[in-house]
Amino acid sequence: MVASELDARHTRYSRVRLQLAHLPFVKTFDRFDFSVQPSIDERQVRELRTLRFVHEASNVILLGPTGVGKTHLSVALAEAAVQAALGAQGDQSKVGFRPGRDRILRSGPHVRL
Repeated sequence: MVASELDARHTRYSRVRLQLAHLPFVKTFDRFDFSVQPSIDERQVRELRTLRFVHEASNVILLGPTGVGKTHLSVALAEAAVQAALGAQGDQSKVGFRPGRDRILRSGPHVRL
């Protein structure tokens, strides 16, 4: 019973934190098709996925023309950061999404897509 209560609590916290992040939709790295966008460096995205930039308190800015996957990747990064924060005791970090020209996540290098 304790395990099921912990799972329910984790699910509830996850849902609330994702709502507070104001993400426009749910996107994950697993659903991103690199074959459709060969200009994106998959190695660089894997590095971003480690979320090291969050711990370094640096920013990620995704630049590129329309339709290359900037929004998908930025939402996937934000979602991963929210999920990672759930495992940290007392972590009060904030993750958000800024639509429009400022697709900036709290957190490394700029990535040209």
